[in-house]
Amino acid sequence: MKYLLSTFMVCFLLLACQNPAKKQDTPLDISADSTKTHEPNNEWLAIPNKSVGKITVDMSEADIIEVYGKNQVKRDSLSIGEGFYIQSTVVFPDTPNELRIAWEEGKTFEKIARIIVRQNKAQWHTPEGLMIGTPLQKVIDLNDTHFNFWGFDWDYAGSVSSWEGGNFDGKGLGVRFNYEADIEDLDSKALKAVIGDQEVSSSEPVLKEMQVVVSEMFFYFPE
Repeated sequence: MKYLLSTFMVCFLLLACQNPAKKQDTPLDISADSTKTHEPNNEWLAIPNKSVGKITVDMSEADIIEVYGKNQVKRDSLSIGEGFYIQSTVVFPDTPNELRIAWEEGKTFEKIARIIVRQNKAQWHTPEGLMIGTPLQKVIDLNDTHFNFWGFDWDYAGSVSSWEGGNFDGKGLGVRFNYEADIEDLDSKALKAVIGDQEVSSSEPVLKEMQVVVSEMFFYFPE
C-alpha cells in the first residue's frame, strides 16, 4: 500500500500538459462544445482534457491573470495529503467558484497539471451536468458502469482509483466523493467495506444509505 500511495503522490506532481505555455489573447470560444443540458459559452463549463472556463492547456499563470484579472488570481499552498504541500494558483479565491491549479513539478506557474473544483456551491459543471453535489448514482449512470474509489475517512478518501473502462475512463476527469448521512446508526460490518485505506466498488449497497455525493472534481490535460 505504501507503494500505491507513493505512486499516487508522484502522479499528482508529475501530471503535465501537452503543449508549451503560450499567451492566450482572446477568451476561449466553446460554442462548438454545446450539449443538450447546457447552453454554449456557459462561463462555468468545464470540459475534461480541453478547458475549464477560459483556462486551457497551454496557459501559464501570467496568461490566466491576463484573462481573469490580477484581483481574481492569487497564490497559495495546496495539500496533497500526508502533510505534504505544493505551490498552487487560486482563481476566484474565497468564492463558491474558486479554482485551485496545481502545476507540473519543475514548471511551477508555467505548465498546468490539474485544476481542482471543491467548493460546495460551485457552479462548475461538465457537459454531462456533473458537478459538486452530484449523487453517486448519477455518476455511475454517466460512466455507464460501476467504478472503484478509495475508502472514506483518510487522506485520499473518496478519490476515484479506476473508472473501470467506463465513459469517463482516460478522459482527463477525476472525482472525489464524500458522504452526507450520519453513519453512526448504519451497519458497522457494511461500513468496514467502504471506510479506510482500501479500494471500494461503487456497487456497495451501504453507499446509498450514506448519501454519497461528489465533493471534488479534478480536470487534467493528459498527453
